[in-house]
Amino acid sequence: MFLKPSFVMKYLLTTIAMISFSVIADDHKNLPKPGDCEGKPANYYVAKLTKNGTIDGVLNASNLHEAFYKNRGYEVEVVPSIQYLRDENGVPSDEIFRLSTHVIFPDSKTASKWRERERTQKDRDEYNFYVNEYNKNSEVTTSRFLCILN
Repeated sequence: MFLKPSFVMKYLLTTIAMISFSVIADDHKNLPKPGDCEGKPANYYVAKLTKNGTIDGVLNASNLHEAFYKNRGYEVEVVPSIQYLRDENGVPSDEIFRLSTHVIFPDSKTASKWRERERTQKDRDEYNFYVNEYNKNSEVTTSRFLCILN
């Protein structure tokens, strides 16, 4: 009552494959979590211009946004940019595709301190003011958290 060599080989290969896939599947557990960011934590927003929106309006909102942090003692950079599509040769289109804004904290400690900070009515009013300026000029289509690596 011996097993056929082909059966043993299939069983052995199946077992090895299952172990390999199991090890690979656990690989994501070693990836850093947002709280482990050793670079610069950032909020990233992608938006499109509204019908009556302007680049100047978005720049004004970005300046108000950065001042909001600075007026509260936080050195946070608010960096607006324009996205253009590129053709197959890498040449950018003349048409604006989207707008982006990076809100960059200097480190995780500062970002955590900001998130834990108690908000006053003045904070809420000034926050609403710059958000309304953004909303008059752009519509956010995507937002993400980034860890900008050093």
